[in-house]
Amino acid sequence: MGQECWAEIWDIIGPQIEYDMAGKGSTWDEDRLVPVTRNGAREDVWWTYGYRPIEDEEGIRGVLVVCKDVTSEHLAKQALKQQTERLSSFLNRRPVWLPSLADRTMYSS
Repeated sequence: MGQECWAEIWDIIGPQIEYDMAGKGSTWDEDRLVPVTRNGAREDVWWTYGYRPIEDEEGIRGVLVVCKDVTSEHLAKQALKQQTERLSSFLNRRPVWLPSLADRTMYSS
């Protein structure tokens, strides 16, 4: 049933659900790319999510899924990293005669 509903991502989530259903424990992923189709278009979406087996006296009956779309946070971190790398590259290419801000001692009164 899950494979029919989530065919497009079953190769990612299927093994995790099967792991839980086999009684091997829970799973947890942070900031993981799991592309999904939204509004008729495939989108790269990053998720933090976990699966936990639901058990009763007869055994495992299903899987509890707790998830959060963290795409905006992922993209913000990615943009910050790229900006930091560009700034670092720029500062490392400065002319020798241009003093580094790190070489200066700042005083405030």
